[in-house]
Amino acid sequence: MKKTSLFWILLPSYWILIGLALCTVAVYTFHSMSDLYFQTLEKDLSTRAILFGNQIQTTDVAALDSICKEMGKSASTRFTVIALDGMVLGDSDENPAAMESHNERPEIRQALGGTTGVHRRYSLTVQQEMMYVAVPQRDHGRNILYAVRAALPMTDIQGELNQMMTRVITVAFLIGLLAMGVCTLVVRRITAPLHGMGDAARQFSAGDFSHRIPRQKASEFDELAETLNTMSEQLNHLEMVRADFVANVSHELKTPITSIKGFVETLLSNDWDHDPDTRRFLGIINQQSGRLNAIIDDLLTLSRLEQKEGHVLKEPCNLESVLSNAIDLCQLHAEKKNTNLSMICPDHLAFPINAPLLEQALVNLIINAVKYSEPDKTVQIHARKQDNMVVISVQDEGFGIENKHLDRLFERFYRVDTARSRKLGGTGLGLSIVKHIVHVHNGTVAVESKLGKGSIFTLFLPDGS
Repeated sequence: MKKTSLFWILLPSYWILIGLALCTVAVYTFHSMSDLYFQTLEKDLSTRAILFGNQIQTTDVAALDSICKEMGKSASTRFTVIALDGMVLGDSDENPAAMESHNERPEIRQALGGTTGVHRRYSLTVQQEMMYVAVPQRDHGRNILYAVRAALPMTDIQGELNQMMTRVITVAFLIGLLAMGVCTLVVRRITAPLHGMGDAARQFSAGDFSHRIPRQKASEFDELAETLNTMSEQLNHLEMVRADFVANVSHELKTPITSIKGFVETLLSNDWDHDPDTRRFLGIINQQSGRLNAIIDDLLTLSRLEQKEGHVLKEPCNLESVLSNAIDLCQLHAEKKNTNLSMICPDHLAFPINAPLLEQALVNLIINAVKYSEPDKTVQIHARKQDNMVVISVQDEGFGIENKHLDRLFERFYRVDTARSRKLGGTGLGLSIVKHIVHVHNGTVAVESKLGKGSIFTLFLPDGS
């Protein structure tokens, strides 16, 4: 299962939190502003009703209705005067005689009860949503004479609220975009050092201990960087000790193994009349000493490659001649299994290489391709130019390799099939040597394989351009 990067684990959670926070603030702001708007409007209508009531100096119904219509037109407000029994005495928009009793209207009941009444509802009279504020009108003895009501359509108010909502949403959206951008930068600053340390750790695991992680601004990251740098120094020291140990032991073993092999070959000569069992045991000793000698040779080769650390002499060389030499060296081995070695390489493809080392890498790959294939198969060696790289592939029609082995295939002494490898005389170091040869050329090696179909080993080498 593909793993999600820390960047995409942190960032969406921050975005969600920002979205929730902005939505909460936007809703709260809108409701607060709406309440403030309605309170302001309520006070405004109350003031209009009081001022309108102060203009009334008569109890004549016709005069009251005339005053309502005149004041309502000039103030763009609906004014209504309601008697104590709920009968409409005057209205700025309608004929009072045609209007029903208002004694059940909530705001009228409150006003006739002596307090200011406020209510919002749909008016059947004017066929729209209205906000009503009614106040009691008193005589000099503080007795309630009637209720004076001022009203405005809610459509105008709703339009103002819609504009206010649009502004709140727009501001919240712009702030959200800005906050998301800031969060992206913050998360990137958190994860970027981790990516750098991950790359460094991969270089350390690949054997490159020269890389150093720079100092970090955050103390936690800086401590981790220092720990990794210290670890790389220790690993580098251990690697040098290991390389020296392997080289020294290999050199020390080389002489006695060569002597043993020489003596055994002498004992196997016709000058000695051994019984069959003795001859068989000597043959086994000769075979195993030869295998041990091959392992020592490969270990010495690896040791030399590691000591070069990428500093090998490279000269412009025609690749076709290197491929041809490698094929010639493998031809006898291929003929024993009736394996066809096929080469495709553009003419005059030349670039800086160490020809003997690259030839050795190709020989190792071709020999493996022949070894791990049935007789009468074909091994194709294909070279081509790709951008600023030269790509060389060795493809066989062999047994194939399971995917679980591919990542460890270039490790020392790693074998996919131990019994088969030993039977075929492998040392377990051939592919490791290939990897190191490619590494000293500043290139990479890759492998693709399918069981029963074969494998493709590909070298990617810089063309020096």
